[in-house]
This record gives sequence, C-alpha cells and structure tokens, in this order.
Amino acid sequence: PTANETILWRALCSEDSPIAGLDCQYDISSMEGVSLMVIRGGVATGRLLGGNLAVLAGMLGTPFEIETVGRILFLEDVSERLYRIDRYLSQLRLAGKLNSLSGVLLGSFSYDDGDQAEKQSDVAALMTEFFSPLGVPVLAGFPAGHERINVTLPIGGLIKLDADAGRVTRLEASVLRH
Repeated sequence: PTANETILWRALCSEDSPIAGLDCQYDISSMEGVSLMVIRGGVATGRLLGGNLAVLAGMLGTPFEIETVGRILFLEDVSERLYRIDRYLSQLRLAGKLNSLSGVLLGSFSYDDGDQAEKQSDVAALMTEFFSPLGVPVLAGFPAGHERINVTLPIGGLIKLDADAGRVTRLEASVLRH
C-alpha cells in the first residue's frame, strides 16, 4: 500500500479493530519530498480543526465559522496568490480566530499546473509573520492538502503536536464503535 493508504487506514481504525495496535503517530519521516519547517517550537495538545484557508475565511460571520479557542488549527490551500493568503489570514486574525489557539499545523500551499506559483520561501515568511508571535507551537509543511502525498488528518480528533520533533500523534480513536 502507498503511504497515503496506510495513514488513511490508521486514521479510520478504532482502537479495537483488527489492525489495532498500529502506532497512532503520523510517521512522515520516510516520505519522499516532505520538508517540515518549525516556525515555533513546543508541544501542544488539543482538538484539530481547520482545512482549506479560503473556505474557512469565507465562513466567518456565518453559523458555520470555526471555534478556535484551545484548538490546534490546521490550514492548507491550493492555487492562492500570496496577497490572498495574506488577506485570508488577516480576516482570521481580525475575527479573533488566531487568539487562544493551542497550536498550528500548516499543510501544503500548492499550485495546480498552469497556475502562477508563489515562491515557497515567500509563503513560509508570511506564515512566520502571522503565526510566530502567537506563542504556540507551529509546524509547517505537513503533507496534507492538495498534493500527491495527502495525509488523512483526524479533524475534530484529539491530537498532540510536537513541533520540535516534527510529530503529530492521534490521542484517541477516530471512529467510535457503538
């Protein structure tokens, strides 16, 4: 199986499934082309929420906007110009959604073929500008988003983010049995 498939099955299995006992830690160390960046070190525990940055910013002011207090925020996007990423992050900050986070996990900010791509160093600098001052662990470059390697994350699940070690650990079963 591919790395994506293995991680998907790990994310979906309950603790007492036939393949229980699998490590609940996302091991991305052997994934080719993955380069993690620690924006701010540290360890945080919290419920993971988030997803596509443009969609999350668009939901502000609606009954579906995210509640971020005490949570680990995951963000990714595809084919967004740097000025729009800046605008979406500014919207989240002005709406108070970056206050009181436990941590931040940044996925891929990638570009479809034919789209004008931003320099990844410019995207990284923008992320550092927004997230470093928050005083919480921030790990960037996690292989989740719109790339070939797209790790399944337990949105809503309890995780531990260890930015120093470049590690994300699922702390509870993603699928509950009745």
